[in-house]
Amino acid sequence: MSKKYDIQALLDEIHSEIVVASQAFFAWKSIHNVAAKDKCIEKALNNNALSWNIYLHSLQATFFITIGRIFDTDSRSCSIHFLFRYCKDNICEFKKKSLKKRRIKEAGKEPDYLKDFIKRAYEPSQKDFKTLKKEVTRVQTVYETHLKPVRHKVFAHKDAAHIHDTSLLFKGIKIEDVEDILETLYKAERVIRDLYENGHKMNFGYWELKEEKYIL
Repeated sequence: MSKKYDIQALLDEIHSEIVVASQAFFAWKSIHNVAAKDKCIEKALNNNALSWNIYLHSLQATFFITIGRIFDTDSRSCSIHFLFRYCKDNICEFKKKSLKKRRIKEAGKEPDYLKDFIKRAYEPSQKDFKTLKKEVTRVQTVYETHLKPVRHKVFAHKDAAHIHDTSLLFKGIKIEDVEDILETLYKAERVIRDLYENGHKMNFGYWELKEEKYIL
């Protein structure tokens, strides 16, 4: 990976993808939950079934296509795996010296706080990134087993062998698994960003995906 990339830009791109996937999923979930709890709303949705089916299909398609991009293992794709590889290959960007240069560049001069700030900053090792990657690998396995078949055979492509039984492909997908995947991806990106921007030691348990609270 000889080409030089801006880690901040990579983080922003992955974060944007995670937000899109999260918003699409939680909007879809919210519509179903609201309709299940309120018969009047369910009736209203059924009275406009064509429109709502289009909306729900669009949300599903957005989620599955986006989550596929995030987990894409192609070395040319900007995915969560690309982000990890690039950060590991350019771990010098996470050193105190590099963090100091970025802070001075942002401020236009050396801020008064910088000396103590850099002194407290954490410098990660390859082991840190390897430990963090294990969390992503765990949910990647769930994606590969249950979500990827739907993404590839229903949304990204239309597999002729499954045109009459697409429901079987969806059968293994659990709401809690999807939420775990989104939460884990969000935390992984936040941890790397916090380390890159603030020199904070990796704390996976600190972060919480709150996107569902912003939907409807």
